Amino acid sequence: MGSLRVVAGFIFVVSSALAAPVPVTPKPADDAVAPSAAKLLKHRKVQKEMKLTAEQRIAILDGIADVDEAIDKKRMALLKQPNPTPDVFEKLEKEHRETNEKLFKDSAAKLLSPVQRTRLRQLHRQVFGPSAFADESVQKFLTLDEKQKKAVEEAAKQLEEKTDAYIAKLGNDDSDNLKEELLKFRQESLKSLTAALTSDQRDIWKSLLGEPVKGFDPVELWFTVIEEDDDLPVP
Repeated sequence: MGSLRVVAGFIFVVSSALAAPVPVTPKPADDAVAPSAAKLLKHRKVQKEMKLTAEQRIAILDGIADVDEAIDKKRMALLKQPNPTPDVFEKLEKEHRETNEKLFKDSAAKLLSPVQRTRLRQLHRQVFGPSAFADESVQKFLTLDEKQKKAVEEAAKQLEEKTDAYIAKLGNDDSDNLKEELLKFRQESLKSLTAALTSDQRDIWKSLLGEPVKGFDPVELWFTVIEEDDDLPVP
């Protein structure tokens, strides 16, 4: 009689385990952070949202200051040269961007905990909205079919074109109208791409986004990012 109760209990535990839903917790193939995600670390609101320690924030700020100081010294040296050509300053600006990019990439890899890196990826997707669907790792997590991939490609292309048009008109009288058009297209694209997902894919997408940002508006930060980094690569 006792053995029957043991068997029955075992069957109940197994059947309960099989019936329980499996939580969706996508993990990247490696722990690297995309350059466009790592660049978000320079924004104070992102640092606060990620709950960086004072030591982590100081390390990032000191790193930025060191890079700026080194570039400023090189710029002053160039200005002292007789008739410096414009291309040398362009090369210096390129060096500045690349050095900063390496700084943020190294900071994400060495300063952040695995949990913080996961949160940074989530914030990155929330900030970039529909562009996040173009990320190969996101497409693999979602197992998009060819029709969905084509829709993502088309949306990303149109968003890039509208973004370039907006950046080109910054400061002009019609820049506000272009900003409204860009915002509307971003919202409609995100809504359309999300609606095209299956129920399971939407669950995965929700987990990839994580908890909604509370400390800042992701869309406002997106505009700040694209206005600062017109050469920013697609995630």
